[in-house]
Amino acid sequence: MRARLGSGEESTNVWRDIGDFLFGTLRLNVVLVVLMAPLIALCLGVVAPWRSFPTLIAVLWLTSPGLAVAFAAFRDSPAFGRSLLRRQAPAGSAMDSAADSYWRLDEDYAMVRPCVRALRGLWWRTLLAAAPFAGAALVLCVDIVWLAGTGAGAYVAPALATTVLLVLLAWPVAIVVVTERPGVRTAAVLRLALTLVVRRWYFSLLNLLVMLGIFFGLVAQPFLMAAVGNGFLLHLLWANARWMVLPSITPEAADAVRSPAVGRLCYGR
Repeated sequence: MRARLGSGEESTNVWRDIGDFLFGTLRLNVVLVVLMAPLIALCLGVVAPWRSFPTLIAVLWLTSPGLAVAFAAFRDSPAFGRSLLRRQAPAGSAMDSAADSYWRLDEDYAMVRPCVRALRGLWWRTLLAAAPFAGAALVLCVDIVWLAGTGAGAYVAPALATTVLLVLLAWPVAIVVVTERPGVRTAAVLRLALTLVVRRWYFSLLNLLVMLGIFFGLVAQPFLMAAVGNGFLLHLLWANARWMVLPSITPEAADAVRSPAVGRLCYGR
């Protein structure tokens, strides 16, 4: 009898967690519609946003704080798991983070106020960390367009396109680093993000598919994607990126012999 009761309670908890996740994602999507309004407006007003890549890159940079807010919500909001318990994890554990939680114990189902709190704490650091990626992507894209009409373009353009891809893949990884370690210097964030994208290429490939799904979903149906599907795909992007980042930013990993370079990159040593 006790076994049956225990099984029933576990089943109830699973369905409750699923419901909390779905409801929390929909509420977060409403916040993201506001924070990512420039990107949604661009997708609504331009048939092929990639053709006007300078505007697209500038808009992606402006909406980077919205991505940081979403990542903070996935980490801290109880709607996405027992996040507040994880925030009290022992120092040096896999779930430890130097950043304080933007959700309070009495805000289990709140979304707008904690997101505003996260935006106030992360917007400037996120824009600062994302600026080098945006600048590099812009310069590389200009070079690709310029070389396309030359004889050397067939040889150089593929290498430049691969570099653009690495920069775009490292962009969300850098934002995860900023949300987890707000005090890390920008140069260290850049080096760590680029290093992890190459070293953990399997996660990078999965993130590439997720990012393509988000982008083309916004191009095809901006409001529908932003209101319904954006949060789910962003959660997958965050989970992959954080899984890449966490082993390199905990004190134990920083002192590990197998990855001393990554540890030094993270702490700016």
